[in-house]
Amino acid sequence: MEVCQPLTEVANFSCHAIQQLDHKLAALREQYDPIQHFEDYEGEVHKIFAQAERGVLEEDLSGLDVDTPVIEVNGTCYHRVLRSSETYQTVAGSIKVPRTLYRNGQDRCIVPLELRAGIVEGYWTPRAAKQAVWMVAQMPPGDVKNLLDLMGNMSPSESSLARLPKKFNNQWEPNREAFEGILWESVKVRLFYRLADHFTASCLILR
Repeated sequence: MEVCQPLTEVANFSCHAIQQLDHKLAALREQYDPIQHFEDYEGEVHKIFAQAERGVLEEDLSGLDVDTPVIEVNGTCYHRVLRSSETYQTVAGSIKVPRTLYRNGQDRCIVPLELRAGIVEGYWTPRAAKQAVWMVAQMPPGDVKNLLDLMGNMSPSESSLARLPKKFNNQWEPNREAFEGILWESVKVRLFYRLADHFTASCLILR
């Protein structure tokens, strides 16, 4: 993806979330001094660190946005049509980030931020999607929702969890043979290295 007009924004590496983390942690320790119920204290510590993690992800994800009149993707120019905020699900929970939408004629809008970050189905960050897909493969979406609520990290709805594997299946089925070929090559490589390790170990034992 290329920007037809250069960006003039200067990168800002200061992170407000991390700056606030020490202050919140100090205030929490003062509030819980002495600690009477460690479970409650542990939960509060997790909350402020998760909040800081969301803050970092929010700042850095917004940094992937491209806000300029025109961009070029694969030789096609897209014009800016809208800039608004969108909610994304990360491994630390939901974040809201401003992003810019572009369109070429009547084509469907594209979102450079989502393309650059690898956002899945316009909602999930890559790692959040990977974790969610694995969990819904092990248990019903309702149980996954209860588990996530207990863990206090991701906070998707049960319906979002139920839709995710269906969306993946829609992408998988038309390309099943190609994807299975890639997986099989990966399996063969792992099997080769395991056999090689086993052979080396056997030689050492015989010696």
